[in-house]
Amino acid sequence: MVLTSRLEPGGENIFLEVKRQTADARASGRKIIPLSIGQPIGPALWSARRVAAAKMASNKEAWHSYTDNGDGPVLDFARRFVSAHVGSGVFADKEVGFLTVPGIKPTFASVIQAAGPNPREIWVATMTNPGYPTPKVQAGLLGAGVIEVTLTAENHFLFDPGETHGCDLVFTNYPNNPTGQVADEKFWRALCEFCIESGARLFNDGAYAALWYDGSESCTLTQVAVGYPELSWAEGFSASKLIGNATGWRIGALVGSVDFIADIARRKGGNDSGIVPATAAGVIYAVEHDWDSINQGRLDYQTKNQLLILVLFGNRMRSVIDPQAGFFSHWLVPSMAFGREMGSSGHFNAIMIERTGVVGVPFDGPGLGYIRYAVVADIEPMIPEIGEAFEEANVSY
Repeated sequence: MVLTSRLEPGGENIFLEVKRQTADARASGRKIIPLSIGQPIGPALWSARRVAAAKMASNKEAWHSYTDNGDGPVLDFARRFVSAHVGSGVFADKEVGFLTVPGIKPTFASVIQAAGPNPREIWVATMTNPGYPTPKVQAGLLGAGVIEVTLTAENHFLFDPGETHGCDLVFTNYPNNPTGQVADEKFWRALCEFCIESGARLFNDGAYAALWYDGSESCTLTQVAVGYPELSWAEGFSASKLIGNATGWRIGALVGSVDFIADIARRKGGNDSGIVPATAAGVIYAVEHDWDSINQGRLDYQTKNQLLILVLFGNRMRSVIDPQAGFFSHWLVPSMAFGREMGSSGHFNAIMIERTGVVGVPFDGPGLGYIRYAVVADIEPMIPEIGEAFEEANVSY
């Protein structure tokens, strides 16, 4: 008897597929220009590594134990980490809950499970068309219904709250992956008020919250939601890209209304065993003592993104919208490249990898879809090669 998969066909994770295509091209001798990965190149900040290493070397048992839903030996970690993003004054005289989590992505299932007693009976609104697919994937795996809100350049990727009517959970992602768009106070107020009226819970994945370009426009959900005591809400913050490359450290925290945080904690308690205390110590040291380095990283991303955008504009690529945060830029897929018709975003990305080594991440969308490019690598020395690659592609729309 031949044993085979018991899962439905297809459904490969797009990021794993791109990694496989990249590995195949590299194995064939193609030099890779990595504009796909959403992971900062290099290590975490030295200030964080130094503290984390010292705690890891400690003989004290607490630094090597389960933390579950707590902060472990890093006292009040969740409140301190969130406060580093939004300011401690936001919580003055406000009743909110905090929860330490091993990164935001591993918490998605707990958030969805906390939207109601039976995930198969709830509906989740997601920003996944285009967008980071995991919230939709997790909702589907849990059997929840999914409504994908309308995200276009015309609405600046700020959807109409009315589209979420009938949903039990509204799952947002600002600053947004892949567009780099931020939400302002006006948008958050409209969405908060609609969720109160509809009875939906509201969750924002704020993984890129500290990587804005112009702080005058960017606003976190937390800064607005604390003013709505009738709202059931939560927001997640992550260390993964905040302190250099801490994607493997799996450290983050949630803040929100007491009811929602308690329900998420209840589900999370059955899904994971908490954070690594030593890395949490390194994270909290960096966000409380090394903001100069964090801000320099944010400015570096902005500068590199502007540099890449100029090169692609110069080779007739069409931007969907100017990024306002993070390290991504978002582009329309051309109808022609290398003298051939393109069939989809995936087709364009595959042929770019094969012919030039330029690696992006394809997304579905109107027309042929979108392509996302990232600037986490040291792209300055690559700029001539990037220009030559797109010149060779000779794109047109």
